Amino acid sequence: MFRGLVDLVRGAGFVAACVPGVLSLVLVASIADAHHSFAIYTDQITEIEGELTGIHWGNPHVLLSVRVEEAGQEADWTLETGNPYVLQRRGLPRELFRPGDRIRAAGRVHRAQGAQLWLHNLMLGDGQELLMIAGVEPRWNEVALGGDGSGVPVADAAAQDLGLFRVWSRPVLRPIAFSEELPYRHEAPSGGAQWLARMDELAARCESVGMPGVMATPYPFEFRDHGAWIRLIGFSNNALIDRTIHMEDASGSRAPDPGRFGYSMGRWAGENRLEVTTTQIDWPYFDDSLGIPQGDRIETFEIFTLSDEQQRLDYRMIVTDPETFTEPVTAVETYWLALGESLAEPTHCAE
Repeated sequence: MFRGLVDLVRGAGFVAACVPGVLSLVLVASIADAHHSFAIYTDQITEIEGELTGIHWGNPHVLLSVRVEEAGQEADWTLETGNPYVLQRRGLPRELFRPGDRIRAAGRVHRAQGAQLWLHNLMLGDGQELLMIAGVEPRWNEVALGGDGSGVPVADAAAQDLGLFRVWSRPVLRPIAFSEELPYRHEAPSGGAQWLARMDELAARCESVGMPGVMATPYPFEFRDHGAWIRLIGFSNNALIDRTIHMEDASGSRAPDPGRFGYSMGRWAGENRLEVTTTQIDWPYFDDSLGIPQGDRIETFEIFTLSDEQQRLDYRMIVTDPETFTEPVTAVETYWLALGESLAEPTHCAE
């Protein structure tokens, strides 16, 4: 069984993000593209109707403002959904959302801020229904736009002949899964309140999570060749992912300093296979979606295998952590595709 980096409180989900206040910097959502714990939303689906009065089309979330008449009085609602990259992949460009239109919305209501929804379904003024997150079905029509965003064509990677050194994308906007059945030395603990506080602190500074969880990003990333080292760069919404993979041991006689991405040494095991061993990881959480701690001696072994036609990159991560697991574990198995996308660079998280 696999759990996408999800289920904070079994019904919760995540996507890496940067947001002040109540929103947290965490990992991938199971049925949505949220950037905070779903514990702040109820499980109840609420419907509203009203006038679309404003649009914030930016990271880390697209926000829609809706004026609703309730019991003879007007109330302003906020509809929260994924970021621009996610919506574009779902085939939902900004042009679909027109201020002044009368819309209908369904989603989970915020526990503390009652006039706020995490948006599931949206009916536009012309009657077109939109699926705003993964895993939901049309609510009012037989057919709707949106969903997983799986219709992006694969690039002619063989003709481009870039090998590993290009932008790689998720085939569909679904979470990258960490294995669920892992041999924990003790019962799998949760970071609890301390973990939530740490995520909020990172969010305020637009900082990324660390290894190994950072590799669960659902957003595009790129390998760049620098000869003696390879740079793996991307964004998890507003947080920069920037890993250095040393192809020659540059540490010398002095042990490298620990860091959130660790110290990575790479080697080519054949023309199309890159193997990366990462040590010196200074990051407290193995599974950031649950706040499960990891030990100081954790090591990761990653295998990136490029297909012969250069269109697919298979990935496997093996984790050794004697403080957490009784044996080495295969934590992640997934793949990316060459879709010809650019990096989804964010705006500043304060915007």
